[in-house]
This record gives sequence, structure tokens and C-alpha cells, in this order.
Amino acid sequence: MNDGFVLEKTVYLADTNAEGNVYFARFFDWQGETREAYLKQAMSPEEFSAMMGSGLRLVTTNASMVYHAPAYLFDEVRIQMRTRNIRNATLEMVFRYVNKKTEKLVAEGIQRLAFQGNNGHLLHIPEPIRRIALEIEETPSSVEVKGQTVP
Repeated sequence: MNDGFVLEKTVYLADTNAEGNVYFARFFDWQGETREAYLKQAMSPEEFSAMMGSGLRLVTTNASMVYHAPAYLFDEVRIQMRTRNIRNATLEMVFRYVNKKTEKLVAEGIQRLAFQGNNGHLLHIPEPIRRIALEIEETPSSVEVKGQTVP
């Protein structure tokens, strides 16, 4: 099975709420960080600069999260990202958040991306992004998040 791209995070005080666990919205922030870390690693600086210099916008059209267990201050969290449903102008990124110490599943999320030009019109997925999305693509399994299959 393709493990996709993995980013590891440490939970710090700024990530937590008054109850002491990770604030729910931080998981969405971490999705963005994971996506950007993958772009940085998988694309050359020249490819990335050319793509972003063209006025391309990455637009999140849908995002969802299911929480399974809390994460707390100084927990180490492994965020695994894969892609699926790669279409002409959209793709989905699937995220799994796992506590490194306990191997317990903390959360699962999905984010759908579309691509727009300066004029706001949808564009085909840029070839460098399509190429790297295919590198971490997976097939769905039987776990569901809000009616959507999650690996």
C-alpha cells in the first residue's frame, strides 16, 4: 500500500484549547501545512515559482474532519496524506492523523482542491501537481467520513 506523504508535528500550547486537547481547527491548519510541505518536497523550486507566478490559485472547495481521539500537549502526531479522485480540475487529499507513541488514530480528514486562474475560472490541474498527486494516489477502502470513503 502506498504510504503517501508523511509530516510529523509536535503539539504545542498554541495548538490546544482550554480543555488541554488540540483545538479542532488546528487539524485543518495542519492539512494546509502538510499539503504545502509536499509541494515543497515534490516540486522543484523553479516549477513551483513558475506555477505560482502564473496567477494560479489553489482553492479548497470542500473540507471535512472526523475526530476519533484527542491529542494533547507534546504529543507527536504523524499526518499521512494521500490523493484520490483526480479529475480534470479537482482532486481530493485524504489525511490520517496518528499518535506516534500509541499508534492510535486521532482524526481523518478530506480536502477537495480546485485550481483557478487570475480571472476566477477553473483550470485543469497543472501538470506538475497532477504528476505529484499521482505519486501518492490511492484507491478507496471501507472507512467513511461524512459519506466519503477514507483510506
